[in-house]
Amino acid sequence: MIKNIVSKYAEQIVVLLLTSLSVIIAKSVYNFLLIPLLVANQGKIIIQISALLLGLLLVSLSYIFYLYRYKIRPKSKIENEYTFNENTGIYTHNKTGKLFCGTCMLEGIESPLITLDYGWFCQRKGCSKNYSNPDNPRPKPQKKVISRGVMWNK
Repeated sequence: MIKNIVSKYAEQIVVLLLTSLSVIIAKSVYNFLLIPLLVANQGKIIIQISALLLGLLLVSLSYIFYLYRYKIRPKSKIENEYTFNENTGIYTHNKTGKLFCGTCMLEGIESPLITLDYGWFCQRKGCSKNYSNPDNPRPKPQKKVISRGVMWNK
């Protein structure tokens, strides 16, 4: 349960921690670096503003690093190794040419498709999705005509 809460609110937790860390760093910079350099009380406000800006800069840089590291990822394995067909919704492996289920691939499961007469079928038990082949559509069923027969109106 705690793991679900942490994963759900991970971004907010990281931002809160980064903000707290930047406030602590700004306060430390102000107390240990700028106060000894202060000769007169006239520059106190300028130094406080400088420490605040330094803290905001550290928060911004930390958040940018977080976004780059965890949110904005380079191309995933799917994009590197597979080609997506928008007409069918199927992924094709670049090296082998095998077809994989688009729904399963988004879940991180590589489920190969079975080729049928008029499309493809996902063989994974939890999915079992059918994909129709636009190049070879299933023929429309013929309507059966029922004859009225000889004594229909009598």
